[in-house]
Amino acid sequence: MCMYKQKLGAADATQTVAQTVAQIVDRQAAGGVAWIARMPATGTLKVQRFGDLHRLCAFSPYANEWAVADVWTGFLVHPQVIVTAYHALRFPLEELAIGFGVAHYELDGRGHPRLPPLYRVVQVLAFSPAHDVVCLQLDRPVVGGQPLELAAAWPNMALTLLGHPRGLALRTAHGTLVEREPGRIVCNLDAFGGQSGAPVLAKNTRTVVGMLVRGHEDFVTTTTGCRMLTRPLRRHQLCIDFTSLIAVLNQCSPRACPRGDSGLLRAK
Repeated sequence: MCMYKQKLGAADATQTVAQTVAQIVDRQAAGGVAWIARMPATGTLKVQRFGDLHRLCAFSPYANEWAVADVWTGFLVHPQVIVTAYHALRFPLEELAIGFGVAHYELDGRGHPRLPPLYRVVQVLAFSPAHDVVCLQLDRPVVGGQPLELAAAWPNMALTLLGHPRGLALRTAHGTLVEREPGRIVCNLDAFGGQSGAPVLAKNTRTVVGMLVRGHEDFVTTTTGCRMLTRPLRRHQLCIDFTSLIAVLNQCSPRACPRGDSGLLRAK
């Protein structure tokens, strides 16, 4: 999985769950963001402190927060269809568990995370390695999560990224467009590994203008052997834009992914 970088400040580590969720553009937008994990044969996910999971130095931000290994991001485009980064996809599909709106991890008495209802992937509907996009059908319509809208034209250039950095619960980062190229955009967003497939929204909307696919290394190893987060500066991140997403989604059969008048996906 590609590595990304998200701005981490000391103040962030002290934020409450309510403050974190309040930063998210829209609760409905958060509910459309897919938490994608590889479920062990035991059926129980292992939760670790973020610092232990990634062998971080004790002073690292978020070191004491809960995190789950091998998690990445996607988003809902239809009540039963998600999109994510093709390079991040894990097989077999039957081992994948999909949740929505995972804004924090709460543990039960056995130390297992209490998660929202989980969904399974039943088939690949469309994919493009060239665009780094894959479209997946879930086993049933998502309850409570609203599909995100795909842009039809370029809105304002202020952007918001929603995703699961390095196994953490849902986080948000803001930035701007740096450059547009055919089928892709370059943004100055802070992002981590695990945010492959994360939606890039026009700020203060639920409109997807792109999807994160490439970024930078997350950690450096110190002379003492522990790892620390690289300096939290915004870096230029590569995303595919909404035209590439639409091109791949329109490969999906009309029966599985009904179209609206615009040709984009709509609910059945």
